[in-house]
Amino acid sequence: MNILHIIRDLSPETGGPVSALHGLSAKQKQLGHKVCIVSTDYGLNRELLQQEGDIILSRTLKTWRFAPKLKDILKRKIAWCDIVHIHTIWEYPTLAAVQLARKIQKPFLLRTCGMLEEWSLSQSRMKKNIYLTLFAKTLFNPPCLLHFTTQAELEKSIIPGNPDYVVIQNGISQQALDNNPQFPFLNSFPELSGKEIVLFLGRIHPKKRPDIAIIAFANVASQFPNAILVFAGPYAVKYREYLTTLAQDYKIRERIKFTGMLKGNILYGAYRAASIFILPSMQENFGIAVAEANLEDILRLFI
Repeated sequence: MNILHIIRDLSPETGGPVSALHGLSAKQKQLGHKVCIVSTDYGLNRELLQQEGDIILSRTLKTWRFAPKLKDILKRKIAWCDIVHIHTIWEYPTLAAVQLARKIQKPFLLRTCGMLEEWSLSQSRMKKNIYLTLFAKTLFNPPCLLHFTTQAELEKSIIPGNPDYVVIQNGISQQALDNNPQFPFLNSFPELSGKEIVLFLGRIHPKKRPDIAIIAFANVASQFPNAILVFAGPYAVKYREYLTTLAQDYKIRERIKFTGMLKGNILYGAYRAASIFILPSMQENFGIAVAEANLEDILRLFI
C-alpha cells in the first residue's frame, strides 16, 4: 500500500505528534508499505530537505506553516497514494491536504492530536471558533475518518458534525521496549550519578506545567537532600529563563537540571536512571512519555 502522511512540521520541538508519526511510518515501512511524509521546514533550519521519502518544504508564515509549493507536491503525492493520513488540525498543510483529498477522491484519516478537546479549544478560542466556522465542513464531513488515540480523547473531544471515527493507540518503539541501561544517560551527565532523579521528560512548555513540578519539588526538597529535578526536553530560551528564576525564588536553583532534548540510548537511559517520573500536564491525548515511563520500574506521578 502507498501511504501518504501530511503534518505541519517535523520539528522535534513540536513534541508528541511528530514522535508518534515517526514511529508509525517506520513500522509501516517495516511491514512493506511505501510511505511518504510531506511537511514544512519549521524548526529544522533548512530550506529544503528530502530524505527517505520525506519531503520538507520551505514555509513563509511561521504560525500557519504556509508553504507556497505545497499544493503542487500534494497533488502529485495524493494521486500516488492509496490513503492519506493527516496529522493535527489548525495549520495550512492540513487544510490543503483535506481539500485536495476530497477533490481527488482519496480516503483520508485526520488525527486530531487532542486538538478537539475542551482544554485545547479554550486556547485562542476566538481564532479557533472562526476557523471551525469557516472550515468545519471541509475538515470533518464524510469521507473524513477522525483518528483518536484513546477512548478518553474521543470522549473529551467536541466534534463538529457527525464524522466517522476510529480509536487507534500510538505505539511504542522497539528501542523503548528493549532493556535499556542507564549508563548512556549518566555518562552524558556525570554530575547526576548517585542522585535520586525526579524526571520530567517531554517538551518544556507551559501546557506541561513544569512550573508546578518546580514548586512541588521545592516543597519536599529539604526532606530528600540527594534528589534532583531533571527537565529533559526541548525548550524556548525565554521560558527556561522563567523557570530558572522560579527555581531561584524557591531556593532550589542548584537542584534542577535542564538537559535539552534527548535521543536514542540517552533518552531511554534517562527513564532507567530515574527514581520518579512526573508529568503535571494540563492535557494529554496520548502521552508517549507516559507510556514509555510505564515500561520502567519507577514511580510515576501524573497529575
